Amino acid sequence: AVLRMRPPSSCALRRLATSSDWVMLPQGVRMMHIADGGQGDPPIDEGQTVRVSYVARLDDGTVCARSSSSFKIGNGAVCAALEHGIIGMRVGDRRRLRAGAFSRRGPALFMVPEGEVIEYDVQLTGAVHHMQIVTLQKEGDDDPLQVLWDFSKRTFDSLFPVSDANKKEKK
Repeated sequence: AVLRMRPPSSCALRRLATSSDWVMLPQGVRMMHIADGGQGDPPIDEGQTVRVSYVARLDDGTVCARSSSSFKIGNGAVCAALEHGIIGMRVGDRRRLRAGAFSRRGPALFMVPEGEVIEYDVQLTGAVHHMQIVTLQKEGDDDPLQVLWDFSKRTFDSLFPVSDANKKEKK
């Protein structure tokens, strides 16, 4: 018989992550919650589009990557530690993640030798929640999530233009 572990819910991860101890996630990623963001948004989950800022370091403290990245959770576009370790975070939250020596890596870490443990300091800087964008940046910044939202509004308006009579009714 094969024993399959169901991953913990985002609420359970949030409770686990409020301590200053390392927590081992089912995917082999170690996680430590550093700080709450206080934005009042719901925790993120699989399938959402998010934006993170991170610094990746080797065990000796050498910085091997520093970047911001937007991606959809679950499509494998980034390393496994980022993809699994941010589940349950809210915008502004900070976590420290430790990827196992042989865990899947994203394109930003191609030059790190196989077998190296990588530690990430990561902050969730934006998320799309049910057609609402929550971000640490002010509206109008060049945040990719905001640009995407603005583009979708322009596209919608061009497909379904509001007539002059409707504009007067709305005023």
